[in-house]
Order: sequence, then structure tokens, then C-alpha cells
Amino acid sequence: MNGFEDWSEEDVIRHNQRIKSQAIKNTTMTIKLDTGKPRAKYGNKVTVTEEGRFDSLKELNRYEQLKLMEKAGEIKNLERQKKYVLQPSFKFLGKTIREIGYVADYVYEKDGKLVVEDCKSPITRKNPVYKLKKKMMMYVHGIEIKES
Repeated sequence: MNGFEDWSEEDVIRHNQRIKSQAIKNTTMTIKLDTGKPRAKYGNKVTVTEEGRFDSLKELNRYEQLKLMEKAGEIKNLERQKKYVLQPSFKFLGKTIREIGYVADYVYEKDGKLVVEDCKSPITRKNPVYKLKKKMMMYVHGIEIKES
């Protein structure tokens, strides 16, 4: 005997519906939508224009502001994506250790002073690697990074 002899037809129908609904619940919990593009780590939207590639819309908007400021004469010598070496590469026990670098979003002169600027959200400002590189910029190059 299988234990179902005393079940009515309604009991069998309810049982089958319960099994089906449980199977549906289990499968919907494991489905992941694949949009073809991985989600950006911090939710930013990479944008490519004729001016180049920008890691976020905030970075693009700031560049547009800085271009207008340069045109108005408020700043000069605006550069994008300028690289600074924080520690050069070196050999250790026969292996080459890569350099540590920092790429600034913008570098320009304002009132005769060099300004190194980076567009950061409050979340990315807390990134431990960024915080370390910010300190290294102060120590190695004597430059404090302006965050926008």
C-alpha cells in the first residue's frame, strides 16, 4: 500500500497543486536575468563621447563644467586622465613587481596652483585602495586630491 488509498479526488488535486506551486517557487528563486552586460561595481554608467570615455555621468558633467571654466579663463591647462607614479616597478627575488600608479580624472591650474581632481561618490571615497593612493599622492608628490 502506498498510503494514498483513503485520499479523495479533491485531496489528490490539492496535493498536486501544492507540489506544482512549490516547484514554481523554487525555480523562480534561482532565475537570474542576463542583460548581456555586467552591472558596474558602484552602479555608475560608463559613457563614451567624442571627448573620450567617462566612468560615470558625474565625471562627464564635471568635465563639461571644467571646459566652460577653462574657456572663461578661470582655469588653464586642463588635462584628463593624467597618470602619476606612486611607486616605480622593481625587482624582488628575481620577480618584477609592478608599479603603483594613480590616474587623476582632471589636472588643471587655478590661481597659479596645480589642482588634481577626482570625481568620487561617497561610497568610492571610502574604498581602501583609493584612500591609500590618496595618502601616497600627498607623500610622494606633495599633492592633495580634490574630490568632486
